[in-house]
Amino acid sequence: MKILAFLLAYLFLPLCGGRVHTKHAELQDDACKELLETATYETHTLMEILYESSCQPKGWEGFFNRKDVKAMMQYISNRLKSDSQNEGLGLNPKIGWIFRAFHMVSPDEVKAIIMGQDPAPQPGLATGLSFSLDPTVHPREVQSVLRVILEARNEGYCVNTSVGSLESWARQGVLLLNKALTLVHNKIGSHLSLWKDFSNEIMKYINEEINPSVWILWGSEAKSLEKKIDKSKHYIVKGGHPSPRAPGRKFFCQNYFTCSNEWLCAKKRGTIDWNLVPLPCKKHASRLFTRKYSDPGFYEGDDCLVWKKSGFVFSRRNEVHCSFLGGKQKAAVDSHFDDCEDLLETATYQTHTLMELLYTFNCKPLGWEGFFDRADVMQMMEVISEQIQYDSQVENYGINPDIGNVFRAFNMVSPEELRAVILGQDPAPQPGLATGLAFSLDPSVDPSEVPSVQRVILEARNGGYCVNASDGVLVKWAEEGVLLLNTALTLIQNEIGSHLELWENFTQAAIDYTNENTNPSVWILWGSHAKAFESSIDRSKHYILKGGHPSPNADGKYFFCHNYFACASEWLCEKGRGMIDWNLLPLPCQKHASRLYHRIYEDPGYCNGDLCEMWYCPY
Repeated sequence: MKILAFLLAYLFLPLCGGRVHTKHAELQDDACKELLETATYETHTLMEILYESSCQPKGWEGFFNRKDVKAMMQYISNRLKSDSQNEGLGLNPKIGWIFRAFHMVSPDEVKAIIMGQDPAPQPGLATGLSFSLDPTVHPREVQSVLRVILEARNEGYCVNTSVGSLESWARQGVLLLNKALTLVHNKIGSHLSLWKDFSNEIMKYINEEINPSVWILWGSEAKSLEKKIDKSKHYIVKGGHPSPRAPGRKFFCQNYFTCSNEWLCAKKRGTIDWNLVPLPCKKHASRLFTRKYSDPGFYEGDDCLVWKKSGFVFSRRNEVHCSFLGGKQKAAVDSHFDDCEDLLETATYQTHTLMELLYTFNCKPLGWEGFFDRADVMQMMEVISEQIQYDSQVENYGINPDIGNVFRAFNMVSPEELRAVILGQDPAPQPGLATGLAFSLDPSVDPSEVPSVQRVILEARNGGYCVNASDGVLVKWAEEGVLLLNTALTLIQNEIGSHLELWENFTQAAIDYTNENTNPSVWILWGSHAKAFESSIDRSKHYILKGGHPSPNADGKYFFCHNYFACASEWLCEKGRGMIDWNLLPLPCQKHASRLYHRIYEDPGYCNGDLCEMWYCPY
């Protein structure tokens, strides 16, 4: 009876006013949606839609109900009516879509504004969203849209060049706006003066009312609004207009999307998924891997020119330095570290022991001295050093990796720099192939020789990152703050797991130390040996991602398609720790853009087929 009474009370909540408003709003929303879809310049005016039918964009009422804005709207409405009904001119977009950008993104949802000049001039092609077309319209019909999509591809995002819809960006808080919201068919700039005052006022309103956001300004008309944007609050990215009439060098290769995400991430506002189609996954992974990314000429040739505009600086490898980051500074190294570097390069198991390297020559990893100088760790190292010395010198076993690379993962990432830990089992067993970094090979070694490395690279590609299937080097990840660690740091060559027990106590101590003495980080655990340490990680501080081991001896379904890298970056971004760039080689840019476009991304099967099951980041 109590449950029945509760349900009845809930159903009759309208009597108290709680649900009447909601239901009324829903009905009004439905009526407005229908009106906006069916209205024409012959049947309605802009004033009728906005004020008589109360179809103002949700969240923007405070702006549209201002007296000065109403006066502007009256003037604009009269002009549009005159152009369409009296002059018989065709107008873009249709009247119900003039404020579509605002209808799709409320002020509190805005994370980025892409500002262009005016709508597509071809009859019927403008959608009310700048640089966006109906999914049925091929982007080649509006070349500026095609160039925007191509630039997204240049930054490594997955696109389909036969579809020009950017609605997925709008749904994530990207306000796709033009300086003029209408134009006369085939007359570029014909309504710029008509919308000038409105543009100025809406810019002021957005600048003041929305949360810190990115402003992407394309073309001189858009860039003329720059002075109205509060640079202490927002972040501005500028470029030439994507029109084919404008020089491509002023538009392409500016990393608008990457730098936007970096800045949003730094502001803890989350990132924008700029991919325009679902990422390819298991079914097509091997095909993509072998057919496209092993092409040795795929990334050869000139990269972007060196740019020094808008704070962007590109090196020959197209590394990005966003203006607000100020560039990445490398710590100075003293002569002692240089001496250690030389020693670690030349030492062998026959000439040195681990104890000598760590404590006699004091070549402990920088930043980790507090760990390696602990009495218990020194005792562990003494046992480990003696066993490895016995295995190599008495038993004459080959040991992987080289003695100078045993602690290479720690040498490359200090506790302060650490943002993620990838934990595997033990080094590559094949003689000479282990590098001291988990799942990473020497540049001269093809990943096919160590299939677990090959699978890691393939999973990065599944996540939409740019890889080279013939290169198994993950040093770039280490440089981004990823500790590439194994539960055993050595093994006897060709004997998998031969030193797991030897390193067990050390690994436990290292994980405990890392857990306590690093900033909030992501732990990626691959395989049962890695997952056995899960209980040692503080979940209230860190974020754990788990999967099967990438070894071909393990079932691929437990490793592939878990979105380790995307989820890791999302969590780090939420914690204000910045994203990790998981791309393993420079992204293609201007010179190869058209080649990539025609050769790869027009393949209708490229992003089709069965995708992964929907994965959600479990934090």
